Order: sequence, then C-alpha cells, then structure tokens
Amino acid sequence: MDSSLDAVKPSDFVPENTYNFVDLAEYAKHTAITIGNMSLFSELQKIASAIESFMKNTAQATNTPSHVIRTFDDYNNFDIKSQPSTMEELGSCVIGGGNEGAIKIAATFHESSTGEHPIVSIRFYSINNRVYLTNRDIIGIDNIYKANASLIEAFAYMSYHDYINNHFNYSFDKLLISDSIEIDSLDDMYNKHYDLRIYDKLYA
Repeated sequence: MDSSLDAVKPSDFVPENTYNFVDLAEYAKHTAITIGNMSLFSELQKIASAIESFMKNTAQATNTPSHVIRTFDDYNNFDIKSQPSTMEELGSCVIGGGNEGAIKIAATFHESSTGEHPIVSIRFYSINNRVYLTNRDIIGIDNIYKANASLIEAFAYMSYHDYINNHFNYSFDKLLISDSIEIDSLDDMYNKHYDLRIYDKLYA
C-alpha cells in the first residue's frame, strides 16, 4: 500500500531524483523494523535478496566487488516487537459518501497496536473515484467512551472484537441491516452515535 511505502521513505525523498537502489532498499528495511511493520519488512527482504543475487552475478561477470547486502541474521540486535499484521482487514463496510459517492471503510491494526492496547486504523476508499481519501482515523479501543461512541468508533470497536472472535464483517453489518441507524454520508459516521454498552451486553 502507498501508505506503507511512504512510511519507509527517507524524509527528503524526491521521486524525480536518482538514488542508489541498494542503499534505498536497505534504508527501507531498517525503517520497517523500527516501526514494527514486519509484513513490509518481509516483502522488502525479498527485494534485497533479488538485489544481492543480481549484484553477485554482475560482479562475477565484470570482476568488480559487489555491494554487501546484510543477511537477516544481522538484524538480531534490533528490538523487534511482536505486532499483528497492519495489512489484514479486521472489518469493512460500504456506505454512501455524499459527494464522494460510495465509500468503502476498512479497519486494520495500526503500527503501534499491541495485544494489551489495541489501536485500530481506519482508511476510506472512494469506489467511484478509485482513490483513498486523505483522512485516516486512528482509534484506541480502550479510549472509546462507550456510552456515546461515534459510529466510526463503533465500527472500529466492533471490527476489532469480530476479529478477536473470528467473525469478519458481522457486528457492524448487523447494526446496519437492523435499520436502527441510517447512514447517508460519511459525515454521519462522525455525527451519529451508538451506545457500545448495548453491544457488550449482547456479545461480550
């Protein structure tokens, strides 16, 4: 995803500039480990292995020394935290987005999420325009005021608990189908509220 790649780019990265691809890949690997995104690190490692193979073959053909690519074992001195995948959807739904048309809302774990303190990232995708919207919500599950949670908080909360209970797109979809709430635009996800204590009594 573009957001994951943006997270591991150098701060002064300029797409029009020419870079040493080996050094850029190494920088991205280090950064992926630092932010705890091991799924991205795994993909970058595949690229690094391909680079290493290519450079080795090139060096043999030209008799020039190759750039040394550090192996995975060299990263043992890093403090790598155990982290859930930030790519796997915990839940999703599609609503009317007003002027944006239909909007897909998807919940994933945030990079800083832990088992003790789950944090959910919410992204919005315009189905009509085929682009991600710029806004992204980061919601700490433990920090939600359950008595008067916004619908976006309710979506994050239900998606997380569905994931924990091995149910995908169950609770919030059930709420939508029940007709107890009506969502006509993305603004309704913030302006309308739901008492999550009801959800806890029914499903906790």
